[in-house]
Amino acid sequence: MFIHFFQEKNAYFRPIEEDYSIKDFKDQFLNGKFLGEMDLPDGNFVVFAFLVKKELSERSGNKSQYELAKKILKELLKDTGIFIFYDEKKDFRFFLVFAEFYGTKRTFSHYKRYTYFVSSRLTNKIFVEQIQNEGDFSSIERIKLAFDVEPVTKQFYEEIQSWYFMAMDQVEFP
Repeated sequence: MFIHFFQEKNAYFRPIEEDYSIKDFKDQFLNGKFLGEMDLPDGNFVVFAFLVKKELSERSGNKSQYELAKKILKELLKDTGIFIFYDEKKDFRFFLVFAEFYGTKRTFSHYKRYTYFVSSRLTNKIFVEQIQNEGDFSSIERIKLAFDVEPVTKQFYEEIQSWYFMAMDQVEFP
């Protein structure tokens, strides 16, 4: 399922689908898979998937998932990847993790910033719009934009503001 998604997003996606051992995190994750990679104009990009032992929710385990993703990128000497964590119910979390360079110092994107939780019990509207429908996977920079929910948040507040001013024009207070 995920391999097909990435093949549709970018014709240069090379499926690999190899088991990936996760010794340090085996108490939290199972069935690690290296799904594939892409060579993009601004760098190489890897994709991994892991079954989580506990049920996922919007608030569950982001930090440990992020730490596993960082460890893999460091071990493979890669700078960017999408890491998919899924549970038995087929809910999943999409994480974009990437390195940022400040001189010779390498840091990674913040663990709360570039992530989507997707559940069959939710509408997943932002994920569907930003990633599935409109997400451009032609470069790492465009992938970062697809994961950036700041424009969506700004649009939401602009709509609320418009609604508020419209309501204020029509409401009479005693």
